[in-house]
Amino acid sequence: MIGRVQGLLGLARRAGKLKAGFTTCCESVLKGEARLVVVAEDAGVGVVREFTRLCNRQRVSLFRHGTRELLGRAIGKAPCSVLAVTDDEFAGAVERLLARRPE
Repeated sequence: MIGRVQGLLGLARRAGKLKAGFTTCCESVLKGEARLVVVAEDAGVGVVREFTRLCNRQRVSLFRHGTRELLGRAIGKAPCSVLAVTDDEFAGAVERLLARRPE
């Protein structure tokens, strides 16, 4: 499952349909571009709090998934705490995978 999510996030980045990093993802959510936000399990408390608040207010799906290292590797970058998917198709595919994972 992790490999499939990583693969989709990598494809979204290569297609230009993914934002990475705190400030860029905040802007994406506030502008209404973000369709799905993924926050790393090991992200700081402030990051989790801010994106939970933003996503609830803007009605954007938010999932906690993987580590900062895993998210960064998925998109070919340095470790990253938060990613925002800006395409409906990619967001739907990632959401379907993450929603059915066992807790």
